[in-house]
Amino acid sequence: MSFWDEARERLYAEWKPWWLERHPKEIGEYSWEYLFERGKQIRPRLFCELWRYLCPDRPPCAAFAFIIECAHVISLLLDDLPWMDNATERRGWPTLHRKFSLQKALLLAHDVAELAWEVSQTTPLFREENHKAWAEWAREKAGTLWLGQWLDLSGGGTRYDLAAWKTGTLFETVAEGVALGTGLDPGYWRGWGRALGVLFQWVDDWEDQEEDARMGQRNAFHEDREGTLAEYAELWRGVVQGVGPSWWERPFGTYLWRYFTRVPMDGTVMAKTLFTLSLPPWKDPSHAHLPDRQRDHAGLTFLALFQPYLRGPLPISEAYTADPIHAWDYPESEWMGLLEQVEGLRPFLPTIRQLYRMVQAQEAQEAQRNAVASRHSTEPEQ
Repeated sequence: MSFWDEARERLYAEWKPWWLERHPKEIGEYSWEYLFERGKQIRPRLFCELWRYLCPDRPPCAAFAFIIECAHVISLLLDDLPWMDNATERRGWPTLHRKFSLQKALLLAHDVAELAWEVSQTTPLFREENHKAWAEWAREKAGTLWLGQWLDLSGGGTRYDLAAWKTGTLFETVAEGVALGTGLDPGYWRGWGRALGVLFQWVDDWEDQEEDARMGQRNAFHEDREGTLAEYAELWRGVVQGVGPSWWERPFGTYLWRYFTRVPMDGTVMAKTLFTLSLPPWKDPSHAHLPDRQRDHAGLTFLALFQPYLRGPLPISEAYTADPIHAWDYPESEWMGLLEQVEGLRPFLPTIRQLYRMVQAQEAQEAQRNAVASRHSTEPEQ
């Protein structure tokens, strides 16, 4: 059993009851398994294994890994919403907005963010004197997560920019977080993690070429097949050499090696023992033509969830309601009224009202489509 598997058992024993106590039974059980039991959990595994590799004399901060996984599942939940991918299934189960409703899905995303906040408050690493620096770092990462989604929906940015913002952010958070926690160079490991995240996205693109073409989704290999293959090979060489040869001999390193070499590289996959001292510089994504967050659906969603973090250190439990547990005790139609009573939320109410209007419009369109489909299905054949 890996370090993360053992640590996850302890963390889940502590935090699953916390989750179940705050939700109606049918929602709590389904959402916990959907969000935290059914994924591959690549990011927390990478965090723990990279920490053990780079700092073997100190146990990994598993709570940090769990917080990153929370951020990941929030991004998946939001990615599936109707104004984004409008997915019907995730991990073999109906998506949360399909199973329950759009408003419930958004509240569940908020609840995962609150869970991550609560975990951070019990973790010594985040309660040290540099807590302000940690909070600012976390706000930076939360503020960039939605950029990849915006690029995906708008068609903006290069294929590298899209992968770096959409998938690379959390991978760079993993590697940079390990560096910050162990006293290593955060800039170097940020670049290494981002490169790994770009490769991870491009593996998905390689395997989803037919589906993406059918669904009209962006795909790096559709935009520039030969250029993407060449850049993939260059990034792969840097990632392989950047972490050192012994990493790839470890069980998780071997797993990653098999995963990333699914993409053909025309003989450029080097032996794990052949390393040079020359590494390509890590490539930053472009910041040109950044979107206006206030006019963007993806940006609105993330802002409604994360504005307290982006604007200041206001705890999410204070920012949303005086007692977030009780939101689930009221009809959805009353939730906006509850939010309006929270003093800490008043600066953000225009954004949240706009988000709620989007929710209501989407649900009205869905109800109309269902009514039309139902009418057609009951009409007698001519």
